[in-house]
Amino acid sequence: MAWIMDTFSMNKGYSVPSVVTGKPVSIGGSLGRGGATSRGVLYSALSAMEGLGMPIEGTRVAIQGFGKVGGFAAQVFHDAGFNIVGVSDYKGGVYNSRGLNPTALMRYKDEAQTVAGFPAADAITNEELIELDCDVLVPAAIEDQITGRNADLVRAKLIVEGANGPTTPEADHSLSERGVYIVPDVLANSGGVTVSYFEWVQDIQAYFWSEDQVNRQLRDVMASAFNAAASLAEEKNVRLRWASAGSQKPTSRAAFTPDPPSRKPLTAYGRMTRSAREETWNSLRPRCTSPSANARSSPSSAAGGSRAARRNARSAMHSTCRRLATTRS
Repeated sequence: MAWIMDTFSMNKGYSVPSVVTGKPVSIGGSLGRGGATSRGVLYSALSAMEGLGMPIEGTRVAIQGFGKVGGFAAQVFHDAGFNIVGVSDYKGGVYNSRGLNPTALMRYKDEAQTVAGFPAADAITNEELIELDCDVLVPAAIEDQITGRNADLVRAKLIVEGANGPTTPEADHSLSERGVYIVPDVLANSGGVTVSYFEWVQDIQAYFWSEDQVNRQLRDVMASAFNAAASLAEEKNVRLRWASAGSQKPTSRAAFTPDPPSRKPLTAYGRMTRSAREETWNSLRPRCTSPSANARSSPSSAAGGSRAARRNARSAMHSTCRRLATTRS
């Protein structure tokens, strides 16, 4: 991302940090971006638990996947007061009903390259983690982990999808029929792209937030998105997954940015719209309809002068169109 920003900026002639997100903090990236997806999973879980009347204290959480999302999710859930009873990665998992220490797990994984074999815990498989006796299940590994084959074996009351598409449609239907509440991936794991939006906002304002401010804004946005989807699901009597597809409202830019500068209307591909072309042509039309004094005195010279005037007008119009199509001010 740093290379993309640098290359674009070289062609513009000045730094344009807002052209891309996910950059290092030193060149316009945002604090809090690294763990934003995991925090978004936590904030989605908290919003769902509030609606379900589930307390944090004593709530048991199992997390499938211990990478960028699942590993940090275990830490933020633990810090929030949850009891992490099971985690797994591609080589296997571990379970302890009394709770696991995510910091110790991360240190062990750094050395062993897996959480499998972690001491003071029972060994389990990825399939067994899905079926653990827990309150909250966070599938944060890969897609299609909860299917029609194992959906009936899931014992969690709440599923918060940290991965993309971890639940198949058949399993989603089966779980919903059993009363298992599912926060879909489009809501639960959107924390990363939300903070990427925050990064863009900070770049265009050239005013950067503290990590606490980023996290507060993220929690507000995640809670607002969840509440909008949950309200629509209740109103239409549909699942949260279906409602979330129709409830997403873009965050108001007015809350973060000044009004955009006025400019000529452009299409999505940067070319002028028809109305803009007509406006430009009308402003140049007099140049090709006003013959010179010499043209009036001779029919032949008038015809030649008119053709030359039209050519000049067309050339001027094309130059103006190209200039307006590339103008961003």
